[in-house]
Amino acid sequence: MTSKERLDALVGSLQATCEAATATSVIAASMVQLSYFAYNEPVDTIPDDVAHKVSTPVPNAHWRCVWGPAIDADDGNLLYVAGLFAGTAADPAGASPFAVAVVSRGTADPSLAGLLEDLYEDATPVPQERWLNAADRWIANGSVSALWSVISLTSNGQTLLGYLANLPQVDGHEPIILVTGHSLGGCIASVLAPWLVANLPTSKTAWLTPITFAGPTAGSKGFVDALVNACPLRQIYVNPLDVVPKAWWDIGAIPDIYGGWYTDPAVYAWAGATILALDALAYPYAPVPSPIPPLPGTFINIQNPIIGLEWFEEAYAQHSCANYMLLMGLVPPYAFSADAPKMQRLEGGQREALETLVGGGVEAVIGSH
Repeated sequence: MTSKERLDALVGSLQATCEAATATSVIAASMVQLSYFAYNEPVDTIPDDVAHKVSTPVPNAHWRCVWGPAIDADDGNLLYVAGLFAGTAADPAGASPFAVAVVSRGTADPSLAGLLEDLYEDATPVPQERWLNAADRWIANGSVSALWSVISLTSNGQTLLGYLANLPQVDGHEPIILVTGHSLGGCIASVLAPWLVANLPTSKTAWLTPITFAGPTAGSKGFVDALVNACPLRQIYVNPLDVVPKAWWDIGAIPDIYGGWYTDPAVYAWAGATILALDALAYPYAPVPSPIPPLPGTFINIQNPIIGLEWFEEAYAQHSCANYMLLMGLVPPYAFSADAPKMQRLEGGQREALETLVGGGVEAVIGSH
């Protein structure tokens, strides 16, 4: 394939996914894997996994870490850029990537009982701040803080914006920029993508596309409208049994999300207080529209649950990046590894689903870092 053919294939896949409203795509498969490896501990293992364990959306290509991983020691925000190169790692066909993926990490390893508190700490919904000084566009204070954190990170003396602005053309064509992340990393991606559109040369942002997983919404309808206009090919992936994407626009649906299986009085109290606070302060939130249908979420029914924490255990298992991979028909490499971060692990009750996917060879995916 020529560079033009590779770029056309990527653009065609982005357009086809939106037009056909498919629940997954070859590009989304690569993005969720890149998001999954953003949780690696230690973080210096990320480049090796990117190079050897991430599928490519076009043939005869390979991924390589080209910027970062860079991490904010105070807030734990992590960002890295993976480049998609022609040829194989052993036999590369070009010195520059024809596409790049900007990957933002969510909360690295929140405590089980602190799942809802983490939403407040890392995506603080009040107060809101103006988005790019527009009077009708507002985003969460926590999202603003996270954005400034990641755009301030440097790798080899370059900020993310500096790196992307200096990306060379490949055979006369600008590389495609994708922006991805899971959980709060997905929220950051939804803010970072339109910020890049506003700050990069127009020639570099023609196909800039956010592809997010499990992200809470970042702002008001005005902000969402601006995101839609800036990124028409966006892809938003949501598990309908995941509580996090319902923050902050559909808080009332969170307590009863698991019906008669699990309920928790603390969750009802949290939701009620949050709704009252947002209403009293007149801070509306809106979901980001996407042609992508919900993933086929299924109730997990936690094995050997901790009494009193059943609702939180179910919520955590539904929200994990490993579960999103499983729902998309992919195998999480560290699915049941005890030393893997929680966002990379599956709950024991999901073993049967994974066995079906891999034909019973589940032991092959129980790896360690």
